[in-house]
Amino acid sequence: MTIVSLRFHGVTSPEWYERWRQYPRRDIPGDFKGLWGYVDIRDVVDAMLKSLAATWKGHEAFFICAADTTSAVPTMELIKAVYPDVPLKRELQGHEGLFDLSKAKNLLGWEPKHSWRQPE
Repeated sequence: MTIVSLRFHGVTSPEWYERWRQYPRRDIPGDFKGLWGYVDIRDVVDAMLKSLAATWKGHEAFFICAADTTSAVPTMELIKAVYPDVPLKRELQGHEGLFDLSKAKNLLGWEPKHSWRQPE
């Protein structure tokens, strides 16, 4: 039996993106409990379809998030302001998201394709 558990983070639709671009979030510390994560509804659908096609056996759980954050503030600046004592395994670049999506890429072949930063 194959069981796939998908954890969606802040599901958002493209209609919100223009608002985010007009009024970028610069909240430090602001709302950091969600680690500034989100995911586009189109990427959610893609992850669901890919999980239905999974052929491995057993149970696996996945974070399904965008590759970037909701904040206009660079990720390392956010982390230093809110979590200054948390050790990092590596430096994060630009607005890179805080969720490791490699498991979804490796087992489902899923990667986020949409970002609020890219006008469509």
